[in-house]
Amino acid sequence: MFNYIKKRYLPDLERSKEFDTWDCISQQSRMYIELKARRNHYTELLIEKSKYESLTITAVRKNYTAWYINATPLGLWAFNLTKLNKPMWKDRPMPSSTEFADKSQRIKQVGYLKLEDGIQM
Repeated sequence: MFNYIKKRYLPDLERSKEFDTWDCISQQSRMYIELKARRNHYTELLIEKSKYESLTITAVRKNYTAWYINATPLGLWAFNLTKLNKPMWKDRPMPSSTEFADKSQRIKQVGYLKLEDGIQM
């Protein structure tokens, strides 16, 4: 997804450093971007509150925009989090980590972004 976006939309796109709270940045377009790939297509796409907050706070401090880009089997959707209303947050059991071997879960606050509020790329 990173290479696709870099080639088609943001030629200056750079990957983040290991401990950054975003996946990539475009200095020219002044964007902090989080990328997420989904195995299934949904009409609403999940975002964790902690990810949303770290991305939007960092972007606003630097006078950038915060973007959340999701890939589903039906395409790519981009959400300008800086312009959208905050999602309604709900507690939901989620995997503790992205490590496949770790099957434990914990409660995380999540919100949902409607596809019609995004831009299909």
